[in-house]
Amino acid sequence: MNNLLYKKPEGMTNAQLERVGRICWDEIQKREELKKEKVLKEFIGKYYKYKNSYSCPESATDYWWLYVRVKEIKDYHLVCQTFQKDKYGKIMIDLNYEMHSIDNNYILCSKEEFDSLFETIMIEIDNAR
Repeated sequence: MNNLLYKKPEGMTNAQLERVGRICWDEIQKREELKKEKVLKEFIGKYYKYKNSYSCPESATDYWWLYVRVKEIKDYHLVCQTFQKDKYGKIMIDLNYEMHSIDNNYILCSKEEFDSLFETIMIEIDNAR
């Protein structure tokens, strides 16, 4: 490969150009992934809430909170524990929900708020038995 880098592109065969292009593309991808992983690591161990709704909400009562705890990174995704109780009372819990990132629509919340509301949900589930 190093010898190819010293050649002018016009002196290379198509196969050599493709090889150089592949190697450069792979290096660019590796650098982008490392940069993304560094950004994602900042979310680990944090808690968020998100104002959730179904499509076309019409009033404030059409919204509820989705709570998120970021557990780890896996394959350049955030692995999260999430829970929510929608406007109809449906409870949804996901222990390994994968997210690409967390944007500005997510509000940082405390571990205490997350734990307290999760406990409330669990009690409600237990009482429903």
